[in-house]
Amino acid sequence: MMVNLVDTLFKLIPEIKEHHQPSDEIYQSIDQYFKSYFQNLNQESISFGEVEIFWPRVSLGNINSLNFFDLGQMILYKFYEINRNRYKSSVDLGANIGIDSLVMASLGYDVVAVEPDLACIDIFKEIIRKNGLNNIQVIQKAVSDSRGLANFVRVKGNTTANHLAGRRTYYGEADFFSVETILFEDLSIKPDLMKINVEGAEKDIVPLISLQIWNSCDTFIELHSMKDREVIFDFFQQNDLNIFSQKINWQKANSVEQLPLNYKGGIYIREFES
Repeated sequence: MMVNLVDTLFKLIPEIKEHHQPSDEIYQSIDQYFKSYFQNLNQESISFGEVEIFWPRVSLGNINSLNFFDLGQMILYKFYEINRNRYKSSVDLGANIGIDSLVMASLGYDVVAVEPDLACIDIFKEIIRKNGLNNIQVIQKAVSDSRGLANFVRVKGNTTANHLAGRRTYYGEADFFSVETILFEDLSIKPDLMKINVEGAEKDIVPLISLQIWNSCDTFIELHSMKDREVIFDFFQQNDLNIFSQKINWQKANSVEQLPLNYKGGIYIREFES
């Protein structure tokens, strides 16, 4: 019965778009159900809708790999499923241990996943192997605003908050090491869809991606600060690209205040208004 309820709620996600704002009571109830259900799973096979994957419980500090199934994430997974025939190639910037890449690849997307942390990469590659997927290319680098080496912060209590040094605040103990940085153009790919969640480096990366890419690629972006949303809002406004914000139930954003400030909401960039 519980599995059927998960599938039912997953199916209903597009129908309750007017409740996608994270502060909405219906959103919070469904979010809590998903969190409880997946945290209590005692198996490594996960399925919802048309997605069926091997996904182990892996420690990420004070959280674990089953934290990737809250309603915010499930909205993205449903979008990937609905649009599986619309998009072919995708880029996942800030892949971590690869859940978005894995869901997209299991639905038939060709995915380029970019993640600088070798500890995450090792887990990611083992999960790819156990799923028998050959349509994910993993690149161990960080896309940034320059080429070279940069200091990287691995947050011990929550490795989903790993980031290039200075891009965001964090709490608790951390490891520090160097990673190789590249420009987006170095990926030599023109994707149909992107997911960008690079923990505060969004404001550095977004303006350097060519308009040729933005004019042909739909993108989900997670924001992390006031500066993030100001820079990104101004960039897309200046280039006449539409921004749809989860904070206002995916309506078109006409002011910077309509964009989210943290991980509890994302934005969707699209050349044209649907």
